[in-house]
Amino acid sequence: MNYSIRDDDVSYWTDVAQLESVYGQLLKEGAKISFAVVPFAYQVFNNGDWDAFYFGNERKYVYENKALVTWLLFWIEKGQIEIMQHGFDHAYYVALPDGAVRFLDISIRETIHKEKLLVRYIPEFLHKEFVVAREDIALGKKILEDAFKVTASVFVPPSNSISASSARALAMAGLNMSGMIGLNFNRPFSFSALKNYVTKIVWRLYNAIPYPFVMRYSAHKELAAFSFTSADRTDALHAAYAIAAHKNAPFVLAVHYWELFENEALRNAFNAFLSDKQRNSIFLSEYFK
Repeated sequence: MNYSIRDDDVSYWTDVAQLESVYGQLLKEGAKISFAVVPFAYQVFNNGDWDAFYFGNERKYVYENKALVTWLLFWIEKGQIEIMQHGFDHAYYVALPDGAVRFLDISIRETIHKEKLLVRYIPEFLHKEFVVAREDIALGKKILEDAFKVTASVFVPPSNSISASSARALAMAGLNMSGMIGLNFNRPFSFSALKNYVTKIVWRLYNAIPYPFVMRYSAHKELAAFSFTSADRTDALHAAYAIAAHKNAPFVLAVHYWELFENEALRNAFNAFLSDKQRNSIFLSEYFK
């Protein structure tokens, strides 16, 4: 059975040594990996800790990290890495109790802790209005295509969260989407959107995993991914893979290189999961053809 590895969060701030540590051997063995790259990223601190993470105020274009670009281009030219778009700057915002929405920088994080505030986190493409989303998606796509001499065809929304207006914007940019497909109706209304909504509701009544096949909308396609982080159970991932295999469905494994690098137990579980699967890996974009 074919499957895809989707790795999120590569950006200017990525240390190539971490990518090499996590993926070097897999690539040498012939694996294909789909990297979701942030075009113009803020630096994030305490990544993965929902009670402590925040963003710096400086943004950097991915092409400014020459070592990263060189490493990725080497494997792109070998046909083993593809580039997908992971938002634009991957910023988070927070809705404060008084209704104000603020960029999650160090000052807001300190205020949250000092005043013990209950806040709601808002990922990038739930925050942005349509016009901004349309401009940022188009510009981000161009940044990636110019830097890596490729055509980006897949969009991965940060935190797998996207509004109906941002979904419309990515379709206008000619992008398909990889994400965690939930049960909310959060797409521009159309016959295909309504059909997909009913399909995934009915599917979940009889199956233990989200709808695993490609969903076709009027102007783009979408495909669910299966998360593999420290918060996920390994046995649940194996079960999801078994169901997908039984249904002859696509299977996209979504990971973060930085988490695999930092968490030895998670990395060992990841490698064990892939131990008999490397040669069957394909690019995520191939599922949309």
